[in-house]
Amino acid sequence: MKLAVSMVLTTLYLAAFVTVCDTQLSFAYQNEPKDFRGVVWASSINERSDMGLKKSFKDLKFYSRTDDPLTFGEGTVRSISYLFCSEKFCSVMIDFSSRENFEKIKYELFRLHGPGDKNTRSPMEEYHWRGNVNILLLYSDRNDEGSVTYSYKPTAD
Repeated sequence: MKLAVSMVLTTLYLAAFVTVCDTQLSFAYQNEPKDFRGVVWASSINERSDMGLKKSFKDLKFYSRTDDPLTFGEGTVRSISYLFCSEKFCSVMIDFSSRENFEKIKYELFRLHGPGDKNTRSPMEEYHWRGNVNILLLYSDRNDEGSVTYSYKPTAD
């Protein structure tokens, strides 16, 4: 349980860091998503009747969808959490285990968005896609688990 909480917090920290710090490095990648599985970025949780609250911390709320398939491409995932910041859809966290699922998920992300930027200095396998929606793929051989995080970065209108 502690490892899962640590992985979630590490993923959130890395996703937030990339979102805040990469403004000068940002460029759009191919097929940047306007939504995740039909949930449009910055849409209100009040528009959703198919989600149940899992956890909340101040104005951050984690939801799951009732009939969400636990797959990503050909890979099997353990969980998919939808994060709402101040009632607006801002992030998705997908957790998985095994090298086999990592390879399938990485293949799907490369197929959809092109090759990500690989961080060769990380002790984990780490890929980034930067744009208005940042995507972070992480995998640890040591723990045999990983995650995909989509983080919406609102643009000024």
